[in-house]
Parts: sequence; structure tokens; C-alpha cells
Amino acid sequence: MNYNFFFSPPKLKELLALYSIIPKKSLGQNFLFDKNIVDKIITAADITKDDTVVEIGAGLGVLTYPMALRARRVVAYEIDKRLIPILEDATSVCGNVEIRNEDIRNFQFSILNFQKIQDSKFQIPNSKFIVVGNLPYYMTSRILRQFLEEKNKPTRMVVTVQKEVAKRIVARPPKMSLLSVMVQFYGKPKIMTGVSRNCFLPRPEVNSAIVVIDIHKERAKDNENLFFTLAKAGFGHKRKSLAGNLSRISLETERVIDKNGWENILLDISLSKTIRAQELSCDQWMMLSALIQKKF
Repeated sequence: MNYNFFFSPPKLKELLALYSIIPKKSLGQNFLFDKNIVDKIITAADITKDDTVVEIGAGLGVLTYPMALRARRVVAYEIDKRLIPILEDATSVCGNVEIRNEDIRNFQFSILNFQKIQDSKFQIPNSKFIVVGNLPYYMTSRILRQFLEEKNKPTRMVVTVQKEVAKRIVARPPKMSLLSVMVQFYGKPKIMTGVSRNCFLPRPEVNSAIVVIDIHKERAKDNENLFFTLAKAGFGHKRKSLAGNLSRISLETERVIDKNGWENILLDISLSKTIRAQELSCDQWMMLSALIQKKF
């Protein structure tokens, strides 16, 4: 297969027709054909010969092939079995691509089997890996949470998401959300570039953006559960004050703090007693959880 066919809409349509493939909206299938955007994703991933890459939604292989040229190993997930023959053809000259016709939600770190690789010709000095993928809207939060909460986390994630979702991920007060708090707890996200909907076949209804998340190497785990207990409760009712939302929960000590008590706690860390969840930065959420951990 000529890899350059992926960058020609007419040739891409011919290829899909040859395999009788009609893209499924239910799977969020929009095939990227803009080489400039592909190059930007590859640059953002910063892949080296020591890296293992886990690709989400490999599709036809437009990213798989160039990543395989740079990586030690690429584990490409593609749920649609109709695309597997094209993906296999596109990467047939690469000896370091493992194609898995599976749902990425079934991913487990053990699948990467680094020990097996260490014993093979692909000598890898550690168990670091990078995640790259185009995330369907309906699965974005679920997939991000899956990898960020993994005990063995990737060192970096480079994901293409809807533009509005990208803005939510990198948001700052007073526009924080549970998604932005979660991502920013585990890593440092930034928007690399926007991606026009005209770069995909078929053309989606909205524009996208490439988000790079560099995962924190060290993050205190002492109060991680408490941190997210507070954050989830805090965003429970967007129009209500943070103190009001937190007064509805019971801490692990089974102690319930009333609204007035939470207002005083917020004042202890120099926050307004009427502040709302979306007005707190990730660092302030950490300050709050650390204080509660210390007090109770």
C-alpha cells in the first residue's frame, strides 16, 4: 500500500470503497488525512527508540506507521475488525507493531509485558510508555481517567479531542470542571494546536484540538481518595456554593461537617466561604484535601 494514499481524500475514498467500509458514526470514525496535522501529533508525542506507544483507535494506520518508524514498539488498538486488513497492510514493513482488535477500555498494563520485551531483540530499559489517540467524544473522559488512574501511568498522552473538550481540560478558575481538576491532578495539559473539521473524512460537525498531557512523575498519594471525594462532591451541584455541596458528604471518619463548618475551613485556606467549585484551582483543591486529612 502507498502510505501517501492516506493524505488524498479521493484515494482514501477509493480505499474505503475497496474494502466496503462505510465509517460508523457510533464509533466516532473520522479518518485524518492532513499530513501537517499528523506531523504535529508525531512531534508532540516526542517518540524515541526507547519508547513503547499505545495507540487508541489506530484506524487505517495514518499515525501507526510513522510512529513505528520512531518507536521501539507500537501497540495499536482498533475495535473495528473491518479496518484491520488495511492497518496490517499499512504496517506490514514494520516489525515492531502489535495490532489488537480490541476495545481500548480492556487495556491493562500487563498487556505490554515489558519483561518479555526485555528478553527479546527489542531491549527496553524501563516500563515507560506513551499514549496517542483520537478520542471519540462519548469516551474522552472515560479513557483519560482509565490511563491517568492506572497504577503504571504513561509518561505522556497526546490525544485529539473535540475543541470544546480540550478547552475544558486546560481550563483555569473560574471555569474549572471535574474533568479539568482530574487531568490537572495527574498531569500538566496544554493545547498543542487546533484541528479543523476539514482535516477528516467524513467531516465531523465540530473542530478538534490536539492536547498534550505530561504526566507528573511524583504526586502525593496520601490523600488522593479524599481529594476526589471532595472534588466530586464539590461539583455535584454547579449553582450551589462549595460549602453547601461539601456539607452533603460524610468523610471516611463518618464525620459530617455542616455548611458553616465548611465555610470556616475554606476561610482557613484563604478562600471565600461563598466560593464555588469551578473557582478553585487544582492546587487549591489539594490544599483543601491536605487540610482535611490533617484535621480529621
